[in-house]
Amino acid sequence: MTAADTLLARLERVRTTGPDSWVASCPAHEDRRPSLSVRQVDDRVLVHCWAGCGALDVVAAVGLSLADLFERQPEIETPTRRRRPPLPSSRELVALLEHDLAVIDCAAGKLRRGPVTFAAADLETLVNAIADVRRVLDLCHAYR
Repeated sequence: MTAADTLLARLERVRTTGPDSWVASCPAHEDRRPSLSVRQVDDRVLVHCWAGCGALDVVAAVGLSLADLFERQPEIETPTRRRRPPLPSSRELVALLEHDLAVIDCAAGKLRRGPVTFAAADLETLVNAIADVRRVLDLCHAYR
């Protein structure tokens, strides 16, 4: 059953006026002479009351909605949610933390022995290890 068939079945004094077009009594007002034009165009039904009733009033008077005038329900776009990047596996996180902890532990051991100067490469490794620990913590907090 098409959308036009659904509407026409609920109207009175329906008469065909051409291919895919009809005239009927408007259900939204007292109609002595049929004043409602109904026409099937592609995937929708067009309605026009020559007495001035709105399409919403016409379909509501026969228990339908404007959506019922369409063959296919119009697709409503839903906003897409940003997907979080996949969380590294717990094994990967633990391995990274173990490595970083070893770097930090070595640096702490040197500091315990007294005043020490770190080589530029060692200092960069220590700073990177601390940054890795912070990134892992941030990831864990983000996925609560």
